[in-house]
Amino acid sequence: MNPSLLLIFILLISIELSFTTKILFNILVIFVGFLMIFKHKHKLKTLLFFLFFPIIPAFTSFWSIYVNNNPRFALVMFTRIYAYISLGIIFSGLIKDYILVLNSLEQNLHIPTKFIYGIRSALTLAKNVKEEVKTIKYNALMHDCSLHIWSPKLFFKAIVSAMNWTDKLNEAMKLHAFNETSKRSIYKPIKILKKDWIIFTLLLSISQILIFIINY
Repeated sequence: MNPSLLLIFILLISIELSFTTKILFNILVIFVGFLMIFKHKHKLKTLLFFLFFPIIPAFTSFWSIYVNNNPRFALVMFTRIYAYISLGIIFSGLIKDYILVLNSLEQNLHIPTKFIYGIRSALTLAKNVKEEVKTIKYNALMHDCSLHIWSPKLFFKAIVSAMNWTDKLNEAMKLHAFNETSKRSIYKPIKILKKDWIIFTLLLSISQILIFIINY
């Protein structure tokens, strides 16, 4: 399925989640998220992340509403947070290449090229920063200095490295004649095929029928 259409579908479901007050709908979305985890044979830490990472905001929402004598809506809010996490898992399970998603947004939804390249640069930079932090720690140990995650010196060095990378990236894009106002050629076109529209229509129709049945 085309990444842009899938993203639109996920966004529509997330909007409907915010308005529904039926626990069954939230549980259905969570169940699909569980299926996606087991289908793609994710690591155990992915399942643990899915179960325990949202527990603090979910329980906080539950308790703040429960103390106001509304236990049913408290359960709705608790399961809704897990349902939102499930939507992210469903999307990442179906589309694993973020470059493909960004290219589709640029070509199919006509998102400005400068915005797309900015996201791509940020995602690439995040990986580089992670590796740079490891290098900084190793260099510090060679000088008999231990830097922890809370050390200001570690953050300062990482920020300086990131600033150097952004300058180099800006210069590289200029050297490659990047200009958002000029029409650019596309190395790998991404088209919305007829089958993509059919899958999108079927998924949307099925989801709306289920929502209608659950609510009534």
